[in-house]
Amino acid sequence: MRDSETITAAPLGLTIEWHKDKIVHIELHYDDLPPEKYSTAEAYALRKALIAYVEGKLDQWPDLPFDFSIVPPFQTKALKQLCKVKPGTTVTYGELASMCGKPKGARAVGRAMATNPFPLVYPCHRVVGANDDLVGFGGGINLKKYLLDHEGALES
Repeated sequence: MRDSETITAAPLGLTIEWHKDKIVHIELHYDDLPPEKYSTAEAYALRKALIAYVEGKLDQWPDLPFDFSIVPPFQTKALKQLCKVKPGTTVTYGELASMCGKPKGARAVGRAMATNPFPLVYPCHRVVGANDDLVGFGGGINLKKYLLDHEGALES
């Protein structure tokens, strides 16, 4: 197995980093690379899901072997709560903090989202500022806007 590989479904690409048999990081980016052969069944499943996401047909991301042992406990809780935020909707940092049982923890949620090792699958792009401002996203605000628009969360 390779240490990393890139999967694509234009215009999105994901670079997966592996350690042993666990996914330790995903990098989300705009990409238009041709498909390639994938070294694992998980990478193939993720590519199929990414294609379905781009086509607006994804119901659920596949069950993948994410390594949460490298993620601090509060960040793990925030990411898992974040999965309750459905496509086409957003949540503020403060609202997500409340969902985690820490109503004054907006900054902690912000840090958790800024260091999210599994973007798109754990959809940190759905977290917005208190006034629904598009702030803070590792892939850049243009990519965040694209993802939210694609999911129908932004008013035209």
